[in-house]
Amino acid sequence: MTAAAEFVAQLDAENRALLERLRPDETLRPEAEGELTVVNLLTIALKNEIEATEIAARWLVATDDVDVKLALARQVGDEAKHYRMIAERLRELGVDSKSVNPLAKGWGRSSSFSTRCPPRSSAWRRASSRARPSRS
Repeated sequence: MTAAAEFVAQLDAENRALLERLRPDETLRPEAEGELTVVNLLTIALKNEIEATEIAARWLVATDDVDVKLALARQVGDEAKHYRMIAERLRELGVDSKSVNPLAKGWGRSSSFSTRCPPRSSAWRRASSRARPSRS
């Protein structure tokens, strides 16, 4: 076996060992279908990124604060970039990411909560005031 092939085999073994430690993790089990493979975890990540994109976009249009709007716009762009990076990695692994519909089964539990917290609520105001520097 060549040095490169040995390196890849060792890296694969280490990755599998790390993924094996995640197997009992209850936070991933409801989201995953089948084994906790790299492809399944990346598919879950696609769903997380598109949900985060949509949440930030919904909040963006629901606030009147320009600083918050700009911060959320930046967040939308960041989440979209993450989605594209994960989709590219899936393509490298032989998965056509365009055939994956990350929202086919609806929103995840945590994302569903985030959409119920209206941007004009007191919780939103507290969170957004901590996110902005003071104007003094």
